[in-house]
Amino acid sequence: MWINHATWQKVLPLNNSIYKLLTSLLLIAVLPAQFGFLSNRSPQERFNRGLDQFNDSRYGSAAENFEKVLSADDISLHPVAQMMLMKAYHHAGNPGKARLAGRDFISAYPGNRYLSAVYLTFGDLFINDGQPIEAFRMYLQARRWASPTEISGVDGRLSRVLSLRMPLDDLASIKLVEGDALNRELISLAEIYSLSLGGQADEAADLLVEVHRENLPAIFHPLHQRIIQRIKRVSEPVVTVGVILPLTGRDATIGKLYLRGLRKAMTRLNRTNATLALMIYDNYSDPVETVLAVRQCAQNSNVLAILGPLTTTNSIMAATEAQALEIPLLLPLCTEDNLSDIGDYIFQANATLSMRGRLAGRYLAHELDLDSLAVLAPADEFGYTLTDAFVTEVDSWGKVVVATEWYSGIPENLRPQFQNLRQVGFDLREVNEYEDVLGIAIDSLDNMFDVSDEILFEIPDDDDESATRSDSAKMVLETIQGLFVPIHPGHIQYLGPQFPAYNLETQLIGNESWLDLEVLNQEIIGPHLSGMYFISGYRAPNDSLFTGVIPEDEIDAGYLHRGYDSGLLLSNLQGQNLTTRGEARRTLAAIGNYIGRGQITSFTGSDDNVNSSLQVLQYQGNNLINRGFFSGDSIVHPAPALP
Repeated sequence: MWINHATWQKVLPLNNSIYKLLTSLLLIAVLPAQFGFLSNRSPQERFNRGLDQFNDSRYGSAAENFEKVLSADDISLHPVAQMMLMKAYHHAGNPGKARLAGRDFISAYPGNRYLSAVYLTFGDLFINDGQPIEAFRMYLQARRWASPTEISGVDGRLSRVLSLRMPLDDLASIKLVEGDALNRELISLAEIYSLSLGGQADEAADLLVEVHRENLPAIFHPLHQRIIQRIKRVSEPVVTVGVILPLTGRDATIGKLYLRGLRKAMTRLNRTNATLALMIYDNYSDPVETVLAVRQCAQNSNVLAILGPLTTTNSIMAATEAQALEIPLLLPLCTEDNLSDIGDYIFQANATLSMRGRLAGRYLAHELDLDSLAVLAPADEFGYTLTDAFVTEVDSWGKVVVATEWYSGIPENLRPQFQNLRQVGFDLREVNEYEDVLGIAIDSLDNMFDVSDEILFEIPDDDDESATRSDSAKMVLETIQGLFVPIHPGHIQYLGPQFPAYNLETQLIGNESWLDLEVLNQEIIGPHLSGMYFISGYRAPNDSLFTGVIPEDEIDAGYLHRGYDSGLLLSNLQGQNLTTRGEARRTLAAIGNYIGRGQITSFTGSDDNVNSSLQVLQYQGNNLINRGFFSGDSIVHPAPALP
């Protein structure tokens, strides 16, 4: 009979401590009768219980039961319990204890039927540690001891590890002591693949005679075929690309960072397909030297395309010369308008300023369906180009830009510009109120009276409860529905903190110079810019590819990442059997929605030579959320994940 807590309290109106004591005594008396079987379980019952827990992914509990089986006097289940203990520790994320359990098994039970499972688990542990050559050793051992029912699982592991590049010296030492004929062929297969990855096609082809497809289990046939194809690809002509960078002179810092990223990408690409070579030219940060470098590339018949230069002036000079010499020129950073119009051999991998302004306007006016938009931009060629494209696009959707505010230099204090925006917002509010009262639409603000800044920010009388111009500084205005705010790199720290002071409830949209989370996440900025959109050609990855070598300066670090992405973009020239510059030009023009690490590239336009892919990002929760990307005039939701 069970007595619940409520019954005890009714029967014994005792103080709380006595009640707890009596409850504990009752449980002590009852539990052995109810659950005594737990402590009296046989080793077989405990093993079965542990097996059920393992299959239910309760690895910690399973390990406890297997340990209790091993502590029992009945040793008949010790080998299988030791093997399962190793597997339980491995799946529980405790590799140290898993290795110890495995070593104990090999020491205590040499030749046991469960050796294959133990070696297989050792292999998995080495894979997790990033040691494929040691995993390969263990899987070969597992295959030697595997039963007919286990062999397919072992071969599956082997086929995967064979697709990884392994040191040739280590493979040779393993092969030297391997007595099993099929295992020796598998080792040869690993040697052939590693040779082909290193560009040693002839050596790989010579060794291929040691591997007989008919001897291999079916699971290895696709890998054998891939290796043969790989050897053929390695023997394809190498595509040579000239690279023109400022490695000395005033722009040497960005040139060296860009080259470091580019070389990192080339190391990755040539690890899998060594058919791309670079010839580096220093333009000394000088336009004349840039032209000479383009001519040198053109004179070398092996050079099928050129990457670079980086700065706008040098890009313009290079483009004119490259088009005249009909050698494809891939410009990685230049955003100058109409540069690609020079000819079909000029490719702009960075979207133009007009493209950026136009798509910002398209996103607000069409995608978000906002009206009564405004612009706050620098009064220079950069700002004028972006704003003109923005206004033209907004107008094409039948929407209105109600205000355009300009500033010069560093935007340390934009109080006049923000006051003007508030005044326009207040005027729009009054227009809306007149529409509500009169039931008519007012299409123009021409008849609205002017108000001075002094009146705009006067403190209202306490007894005036109506919302007038005099208290507008405190009023949150929502009448300007969207505000386009393009800025120069490094200006976010000046402009960002100014928004909270002016109570403009509007949808903000900016360019990629805003993408500095360290500044955005400051307490005085982040909460007020939450929901802001950014039209960006590039988003620096936040992974650890360049850990330890990334410059502290966010702008400098961008050149490092862009160099890497440019290298990945060049991979489109690999494996195409390209022998002429015309073929290289057509291959570049065919690139569509290529996903790099931080950039998406899709060449469009009349000559398919201007990148029109721009990402749409949104700032939320101290993070940048991917909302899609533009491919030409169409937006794709959501954007593919960048590697």
